[in-house]
Amino acid sequence: VWWSDSPHICHYVLIKPGKGENLEVKPEYVWPFTSNIICSSVSPCTTYLAVGLTNGNIVLWNRQLGLHK
Repeated sequence: VWWSDSPHICHYVLIKPGKGENLEVKPEYVWPFTSNIICSSVSPCTTYLAVGLTNGNIVLWNRQLGLHK
């Protein structure tokens, strides 16, 4: 998940809490970028995430390995 005017992508676990469990909504991990995010897209195989930044850069993340190019 990312928001306008933010340089971070936040990854959340989507699980339903059991009965009596409190749901704490916080990201499992955060990917920081050097500039605000303006767009993103995921490849059909869901392995790659392309992120467009306001400074004109495009970052390509391998979601399985956690590496960027």
